[in-house]
Amino acid sequence: MPAQFSYNKIKMKRDVLADDQEGEPKEFFGSAFLQFKTEYDQDTNRFEPMTDEQKAIVQELWEACHDAGVELSISLFERTGSDFKDWPKVFQFSLRVNDPER
Repeated sequence: MPAQFSYNKIKMKRDVLADDQEGEPKEFFGSAFLQFKTEYDQDTNRFEPMTDEQKAIVQELWEACHDAGVELSISLFERTGSDFKDWPKVFQFSLRVNDPER
């Protein structure tokens, strides 16, 4: 099985148009972060910070991805029914690991 990430219920925060007013394709910026899922603190309305051990693991994973030249290929599909094979693809892009100097 391929190395795969997914999330089943992505919701847009606003309508997104593919083209600008002149009919030219719009450009978007994508970003992602490696992190551990931590507990949500109701008192602070934030997730608990990662532990030092978790931060070290994330750093190690990031360095391994960078050194290997790994990219994340991301596709977003619009749910239009129960069969995923019929869902139209609305976004497709790749994310690359940033250089350590950046």
